[in-house]
Amino acid sequence: MRMSYRLSRLLLLLLCLLPAALPAGPLYVATIEPLGSVLREMVAGRGRVEVLLAPGQSPHVFDPRPSHARRLAAATAFFYAADSVEPWAERLNAKHSIELLGFLPEPFRLPLSGAACEHGQDQDHGHAHAHDHGHDSEWDGHWWLDPLAVEALLPPLAERLAELDPEGAAVYRANAARYGAQLQLLDAELSAILAPVAGREVVTQHAAFGYLLHRYGLKDGGVMALVAGQEPTPGHLRELAEGLKARGVRAVFTEPQLSARPAQVLAEVAGIPVHELDPEGARPGRASLAELLRYNANTLAEALADPKPE
Repeated sequence: MRMSYRLSRLLLLLLCLLPAALPAGPLYVATIEPLGSVLREMVAGRGRVEVLLAPGQSPHVFDPRPSHARRLAAATAFFYAADSVEPWAERLNAKHSIELLGFLPEPFRLPLSGAACEHGQDQDHGHAHAHDHGHDSEWDGHWWLDPLAVEALLPPLAERLAELDPEGAAVYRANAARYGAQLQLLDAELSAILAPVAGREVVTQHAAFGYLLHRYGLKDGGVMALVAGQEPTPGHLRELAEGLKARGVRAVFTEPQLSARPAQVLAEVAGIPVHELDPEGARPGRASLAELLRYNANTLAEALADPKPE
């Protein structure tokens, strides 16, 4: 009798704890951490966010496996940046597959460079699930590196989230207003950091930083990889190095998701230092979007600053 009583008490306790252990609210999945950071701000107090790619994986060369598709089965919606960034994303079968670039007002969009347009051609876009975009493939999809571009897409994103989860509509709209105000303050902070180096040339590993450079008055000095994820040819690096010497470019920038070797070769030939910019973060000190943008701004300001007098 005593054992039966104890067992019944234990079962009752487990039943009481079970609702707290079960996941609450809608589940949203993003391809990369910067998008996850934006979505966490938008669904705070209402939903959960998971990120598909592991830290250090480049969305340009990512090859999804069946296990990634299975992770989307329970998701309310799947979010990706743009066709030009994740050309594989729409092949994953999700209830709602949403291209976030579609929410960005056109005045904030930047066109793809000629080299970037080459990436993602001849992709299989056959699918049998819902998409919330019109294939905005002519635009650069790295919009999250401009805080004001992120702010601009929050209101339409909040409305789309409200359609997916009507009971959370007030939460999504309030979060959009709160986060938008934070992004305005972040823009002012980044402007102050980068003002001393405005007009300087920036040479990057691939065409990921156009929004950041455009927002803060820096010049695009060229890219090492004409197609993201592919090694540049020796001829292209040689031509780029000669131009860097002639123009007095101060540094080249590699990325943690791609091989650093091209940047190192270019820096050796041109006689300039190498620094690391990061388009995706997902590492200590760069976990949130705000931390990532501060890291990139401080890196640019340090690398492009005037030499200190001896």
